[in-house]
Amino acid sequence: MDKTFRIGEIADFFNIPSSTLRYWNDKGVLKSKKNIENNYREYDFMDLIEISDVIFYKTLGIPLKQITSIENMELKEYKELFELHKISLFNELELLNKRIEKLKKHQSAIDEVIRLKDSGIKYGSIDIDTICGFELTEINKISLYISDPSLYIRVHDSDNLKYEKRGIIIESFNNEDIIWKKRTDKYAIFLMKEEVSEKWENNLCEYINKIKEDYNTGKILSRFLCRASENGKIFDFYKCYVEII
Repeated sequence: MDKTFRIGEIADFFNIPSSTLRYWNDKGVLKSKKNIENNYREYDFMDLIEISDVIFYKTLGIPLKQITSIENMELKEYKELFELHKISLFNELELLNKRIEKLKKHQSAIDEVIRLKDSGIKYGSIDIDTICGFELTEINKISLYISDPSLYIRVHDSDNLKYEKRGIIIESFNNEDIIWKKRTDKYAIFLMKEEVSEKWENNLCEYINKIKEDYNTGKILSRFLCRASENGKIFDFYKCYVEII
C-alpha cells in the first residue's frame, strides 16, 4: 500500500498553506479522500501528482476555475485554452513593458533633479522644438501628461515673470496651438524649485537676475521633473531653460 500523508505534511512539502489545499478540495480541483477512522484527509502518491499539476497550471496564471475543467477537455479545447492564455500573457507583458518604461522616465527625472541641484547655472542646447498650449479640458493632452508628466512645461517671459502659459511637448495640431518654437541654440539651464503652497513661491527670479548680468534673455521654459519633500516642505522641481538672445 502506498504511503499516505497528512495535510500538514503536504503543505510543508509544497510550501503552500493548508487552507489552500482545503479550498482546492472544496472546489473539486483535488479529489483526496478522508480516512474513515479519524476523518482526516489523506494524500497518496497520485494526489501529490495532482497537486503538482495544479501548481504548474497556477504558475502559468491559469484561473482555478479553468484548471478544474482541464481534465475534461478534449485536445482541441486544451490547445485553444493555452493559445488564448498565451495571448493574454503577451498582452500583460506589453503592459508591463510600458510600465517599466514609464518608471525609467520617472527615475531619470529624479536623477536629473539630483544632478541639477549641484550644478548651478549651466549653458547648453535644448532638445525641444515646439510647445503647444495645454488646458485641463483637453483630454488628449491630459492622456499624454498621464503617460509622461515630464511633457508638462511652463513658458514665462524673462522680462515679465507674471506672464505664464501652460504647455505640453508635442507636435502642434494646428498653428494656433503653438505657444513656443525653438529660435536659438544657447540656453541657460538650472533647477527651479517651487513650494507647493498657497503662494507657490520659487527661486526663478534669483536665477534670472543673475543670468541677465551677462546676457540678454528671452522666454523661460520650465519643464516639470517631479514633486518631493525637502526639509519638511513639498516642492515641485523644474528643469529651466532660458533663451540667450
